[in-house]
Amino acid sequence: MFNTGPAFFMHPSIRSVAIALTAFFAVATFAEAMEMTSTYTKLDGPDCAQKAPPKTGENEYSLEEGTLVCNGPKGFTATIHAYDGRSFMQFGDDFGEGEMLGRTFMSFDMPGPAMEWRLHDGVPVAMILRFKIGGLSAPGVKDGRGNVLVIHRLPGLGGPACHVAWVDAIANKNANEMAREVADAAPSFRCGTDKPHTFGEVTPIVAFEAESLGLDRL
Repeated sequence: MFNTGPAFFMHPSIRSVAIALTAFFAVATFAEAMEMTSTYTKLDGPDCAQKAPPKTGENEYSLEEGTLVCNGPKGFTATIHAYDGRSFMQFGDDFGEGEMLGRTFMSFDMPGPAMEWRLHDGVPVAMILRFKIGGLSAPGVKDGRGNVLVIHRLPGLGGPACHVAWVDAIANKNANEMAREVADAAPSFRCGTDKPHTFGEVTPIVAFEAESLGLDRL
């Protein structure tokens, strides 16, 4: 079992090993007491609705290619905005306005086929979405293709939504299990303070993307 998930919000330069281990076992024990489950929203299913891009003038459209609005559990919604072949995520629920996140990748991307929502005792805490990426020309990754699981922390947990981590689905055979473990630790991730990471092994294109977008590696 891949057990680094709860430690992603710790940085060894500011926390001792003893504190890290104490926090690790405290989170693990707490997690074991909860029921952790997944529910799925298929992007091509009835819970997702595609909207055309808005017009900026007569017979003119904005750079937005359109949006896909998907209904998740407990009134949560996740919206995928497409600009220039790249995705921007927005999260919202019935209790507040949506929160817009930045671009996920420099490469062109294709999300899907489904959103995996992680629930703790029935409460959504994170969402995992797979992205196929490609079309990036960079040293060592010319015409590279990637497959990445992106973990998002959901709003409503005492903070905003944000990217938490990536798991390279090509470089890691147990990528789905790894992503779920990271997602289950998302409530402890402090958006805007803690830095998102890649977990496990990474292919050259994912390593380049992570470095370019400021993700650390664990």
